[in-house]
Amino acid sequence: MDKKLLLIGGLGAVVVLALGILVGNAIGGFWYAPQQAPLPTLNPAEVATRIPPTASQPDSTPANPETAMAVTPTPTEAPTPTPKPLCGGPPTMDILLIGSYRGYYDLADAIRIAHVDFTKPEVVVVTIPRDLIVKLPDDSPYPSPVKLNQSYFLGTPIMQTGAHPTSGAELLARTIGLNFGVQVDHYAIISGNGIREFITALGGVTVCVSEDINDDATKLKIKAGCHNVDGWDFMRLLRYRGDQGDLFRLKNQNWLLQSVLDRISSPQILKSWDDLLRLYGDLVMTDLSPAQISQLLCLGRHLDKEKIHFVSPPEDFFQLDEQQIYLSYQPIYSSVLLWDNRFVQWLQEQLHPTP
Repeated sequence: MDKKLLLIGGLGAVVVLALGILVGNAIGGFWYAPQQAPLPTLNPAEVATRIPPTASQPDSTPANPETAMAVTPTPTEAPTPTPKPLCGGPPTMDILLIGSYRGYYDLADAIRIAHVDFTKPEVVVVTIPRDLIVKLPDDSPYPSPVKLNQSYFLGTPIMQTGAHPTSGAELLARTIGLNFGVQVDHYAIISGNGIREFITALGGVTVCVSEDINDDATKLKIKAGCHNVDGWDFMRLLRYRGDQGDLFRLKNQNWLLQSVLDRISSPQILKSWDDLLRLYGDLVMTDLSPAQISQLLCLGRHLDKEKIHFVSPPEDFFQLDEQQIYLSYQPIYSSVLLWDNRFVQWLQEQLHPTP
């Protein structure tokens, strides 16, 4: 039997968890969690172990006690104690956040990884461009290369008969691990309907735009200035890229998600959390256990809004190019983002910074 899990709901295109579970006081709701084994462990690449130089052996001839100089032992500093994780959580938790516009079985329109640090405490939400050209795991029935957002869709029951409803998240996680050497612990998926309905239930959010927008692709029409937008226009803004491409849209999404964070932090919204989440919390799927959700809820009470960071990779890490990729089994030419080891190093440093 499916369980209803105590959770603060998913908000925003892909920061479903980072915005929801890490804000505010004792607020809770219900979230549908599919019964499924957790994501498989992705083995990191082996790292060569540096063998320490052999210490020189002491002279076997004993020193003359009359001539030997007294040696004062060098004082050593006591090691700095490692901070204990708050709320009984692990030191860190990496959560793959997926936004799919038309429903759970579609392309991943937005991809983020939330790095949750229980010791600082702090959350870093890292943007991963969806148009990156990548290789699928060898056991995938589909050929490579593909765009990163396709790896989610190719794992769903629509594309793999008999697959679990959340198998797209698993394939996306494995693809990220294979190409970028990054392992995630859990996932959360929100559909476009979930975003739209939740933003509308919040009473909309305030956004400010510097110029008029009249976009045929998204049917977005908005004048320059500050406006309170409902769920429909919020979704259009999330998808808006103008003539500047997907990297512009990624930065735009982070700005919009920050506006949601501001909204849900307001006292009037915090008062109505329970009612909102009972209505809309089941629009998100996640493999987090009840215990892990409780840890995240607890951490939210220790976390200032300033400790939630949205970061995007530098644009010069990528090159836009026309390349042959596969759409299912069909080879096509499409615009993709080429990447190199600079992006890999940047991503790994954001999620696991060097001490």
